[in-house]
Amino acid sequence: MLLASRIVYRLLSLALLFTTAVGGFFLFLPCPLNAQSTNASLTGRITDSSKGVVPNALVVAINTGTRIHYETVTNATGSYYVTDLPPGTYRIEVEKWDSRRSSSPTRSPRAGRAGN
Repeated sequence: MLLASRIVYRLLSLALLFTTAVGGFFLFLPCPLNAQSTNASLTGRITDSSKGVVPNALVVAINTGTRIHYETVTNATGSYYVTDLPPGTYRIEVEKWDSRRSSSPTRSPRAGRAGN
């Protein structure tokens, strides 16, 4: 009987040691993080012909391949920022209530580089 309880004690000890070792191993496995993105962003400043900033202007980035529009509005300093743009070629259009619509040459933003 004493031999049987020693065997059971030893088996339980080994089981506890194995469980702790395996659990500790999985505890320190690296977790996947989504820190990188394949999307791009555009930033810029809208000015008029006298180099004055243009606040509250509508800025539209249009993907020339899909024709999907991404819109933002310039802030008080005329700056704009368009985020989460899939890679592609874009046409930028700017519209202000008191001026005509204008368009810039096409741009090709690349993921990971701001201000393309």
